Amino acid sequence: MPTPTHPTWRKSTHSGGDNGSCLEVADGSSARPVLRDSKAPNGPTLAFPAADWSSFVTALKRDTLTRRASAHTSEARNAGVWQSK
Repeated sequence: MPTPTHPTWRKSTHSGGDNGSCLEVADGSSARPVLRDSKAPNGPTLAFPAADWSSFVTALKRDTLTRRASAHTSEARNAGVWQSK
């Protein structure tokens, strides 16, 4: 049974089976979704407010994400950030 310190992790059904670059989400963390890199299971995790995660997933499903540059830092300008169309 998953616990906050030992969650059950899952990959998207769209991630394929080639063990490539994938994000995993911790099941049972709907109040604050937690993500990790599947290649680094003992590495850091990211937690998002549920409303932000929901908006992101909805935008992915609707294919309404665009990439825009951020003026905050030169690194951010070069990397760009995603936003909903």
